[in-house]
Amino acid sequence: NSHEYILTIPYENDEDLDKQVWDLIQEMDSHADMDYCFIEVDAHEIGTDRSW
Repeated sequence: NSHEYILTIPYENDEDLDKQVWDLIQEMDSHADMDYCFIEVDAHEIGTDRSW
């Protein structure tokens, strides 16, 4: 019940990954907003210092 997920996202380059992650976060936020809720997101790439 930790609400922690591991996603595998195939990508072509860093810009593609950034766009896909931000698009996903925006979509999750939109769905939460439709139900008068909110989300908190802490996303990072395993094995690197990258985060969103």
